[in-house]
Amino acid sequence: MNHRVQGKVDGGNPGHFINTMKTKKELRKKLRVSRNNLSSQQQQKAAKYLAQRVASSRVFQRSKNIAFYSASDGEISLSPLLQIANRYRKKCYFPAVKQKQMQFRRLKAKQKLYLRNKFGIKEPNARAAKIRATQLNLVLLPLVGFDAAGNRLGMGGGYYDKTFKFCCKRSHKTVLMGVAHHCQKVEKLFADTWDIPLNTIVTDQQTLRCKHQS
Repeated sequence: MNHRVQGKVDGGNPGHFINTMKTKKELRKKLRVSRNNLSSQQQQKAAKYLAQRVASSRVFQRSKNIAFYSASDGEISLSPLLQIANRYRKKCYFPAVKQKQMQFRRLKAKQKLYLRNKFGIKEPNARAAKIRATQLNLVLLPLVGFDAAGNRLGMGGGYYDKTFKFCCKRSHKTVLMGVAHHCQKVEKLFADTWDIPLNTIVTDQQTLRCKHQS
């Protein structure tokens, strides 16, 4: 966590910055401020454009079991995409944190997220149907930051890294798709050894196929 991270924010909005951060913690704080500074209108427009990009992708169209997330702290919303998924009768799941472990519970069409975990993030009912992570076809991961090579910066809890460690094996079929506002893109990040690589990253403006993917 103490190695240098170079952070050039590519948002294009007034007030965005170019800076060199000493730690991931500092960069994480800056990027969270950037996405929280987006107006409600900008957030809604970004969510709409993201939904269009993801829904038009081959992996989304082929996927039956899809993991979403409940947006918080300025994260790009998946609500428009969830509506599309329900329309196409995809099985939609949301993460739930239980005893430092992440599990995925189904949220059916017209159902709502009720529970709040220790981070204040909404989750499906505890009685909802569950699915093993290995059975998910597509996982949408919220990002704090990312670069063109597909390196990512999360919140630092390591939940996704632990849960999807099996994705390091070539035989796995689960696709990991990082999603974020375009303003969260930075010039360069350095991955830690425990970071699980993404297959692709999608923003409201761009789709990136990660360079470490064949």
